[in-house]
Amino acid sequence: MAGRAATAVIRAPASTRAFDDAQRYAPARTPVVLVGETGTGKSYLAEYLHRLGPRRDAAFVDVTAAEITESLGAAQLFGYERGAFTGAFARTPGLFAQADGGTLLLDDLHLMALSVQGHLLRALSRGVYRPLGAARDYPLRCRLVVAMHERPDVLMARGVLLADLRYRLGRCVIRLVPLRERREEIGPFAEDFLRRCPRETGVPGPTRFAADVVPALERAPWPGNLRDLEAAIGRAYLHAQHEREVRLVHFDEQVLAGAIGAAFRRHRDPAENRRAVELALRLSEGSHAEAARLLCVNRHTIRSYAAPAPEPPR
Repeated sequence: MAGRAATAVIRAPASTRAFDDAQRYAPARTPVVLVGETGTGKSYLAEYLHRLGPRRDAAFVDVTAAEITESLGAAQLFGYERGAFTGAFARTPGLFAQADGGTLLLDDLHLMALSVQGHLLRALSRGVYRPLGAARDYPLRCRLVVAMHERPDVLMARGVLLADLRYRLGRCVIRLVPLRERREEIGPFAEDFLRRCPRETGVPGPTRFAADVVPALERAPWPGNLRDLEAAIGRAYLHAQHEREVRLVHFDEQVLAGAIGAAFRRHRDPAENRRAVELALRLSEGSHAEAARLLCVNRHTIRSYAAPAPEPPR
């Protein structure tokens, strides 16, 4: 997963602020809310919080809230005793017990049913929980971290987050910005993902990118953020496994179109736009029509940039 990349690649000011906040919050018992789009690295930041705090030697339990069903939510969170309900053949610990003394990450909290959120709220408010069928309460000793793709107040207004839970979780909120707002990190992340490809794919392959790859990757939109980038690197690596380096031709057309199209639209410098056109023509094997489609322009524009640049006056 993208979040496992080393903190050394964190370069953008917004990313630095997020990790600085994590360092401030790590020693506390207070629940932490991580807000960010899919693939921005929320799971990694939760692990970072866990490793920095006093719970580093205990368990880190990561679960998506959608896995916690409305009918069995209390049992999944708190566990149950043998005979607590039909089919309860043995005592089974819940998520709070599995993460006892450590950290429990509930990802996509807004996907948890409101009734289950109510169980969670009561446990947080009281500081104890009771497994189904148990005769006594147990102290809540894990650090709770929750992740969501929008701010808690927005989710509360949409009716998918309990108001009282939103207020209970409102003290420590960290926002992770999307990759399009921290493009200076795309290159280091891409290099890190490429280094891990041999181990994660099980096949040998190139260990470097061609010179024009990272600049192109930095221009692509990456709607899935780091997760999207990691997947694209993995696919390109497999396509390039018998070659010395990963080149642009090894990437999906969708990635390439976004990269060079964004480059052409962003740059007003004719020399930069000429380079984007030249790249589009290389990718389209000289077809003006295909290059125009990649850049979202007409063929006349391609012809004008593809023509030799006029010589400066002597």
